[in-house]
Amino acid sequence: MSLTQITTSSTLSVLPQIFDFCANFASAEALPDDKRFALEVCVEEIVTNIIKYGYPEGTEGPITIKLDRDGNRLTIHIEDEGVAFDPTATDEVDIEQQLEDRPIGGLGIHMVKKMMAEIDYQRINERNLLTMVTFLA
Repeated sequence: MSLTQITTSSTLSVLPQIFDFCANFASAEALPDDKRFALEVCVEEIVTNIIKYGYPEGTEGPITIKLDRDGNRLTIHIEDEGVAFDPTATDEVDIEQQLEDRPIGGLGIHMVKKMMAEIDYQRINERNLLTMVTFLA
């Protein structure tokens, strides 16, 4: 079992640091390319949403990302103190609908839902706790 974590502020300038964190974990754990891609895309999508929408404009807060590999199970925990938002409760995106007729938003969360085997959201002590799981084999 290996566990690693990073805590950053909710600014777009931390995204390169988060990418490096995910890439280093993926390399150290010798993740297959498809799982490395899923890890990086899903973390980027969730963190970017937190940065853009989780905190009132002009404010920042902490974002903590924990990556945990236990055998073939990769668990991604993302915590923040922003406004409550449950990505698991979003409506499904109709990807068959014409782009110009489709409402803006939701496609990133749709990708996360499709790339991860499990997604769980909880709001505890004024914190958003999102857990995503994928299996490596």
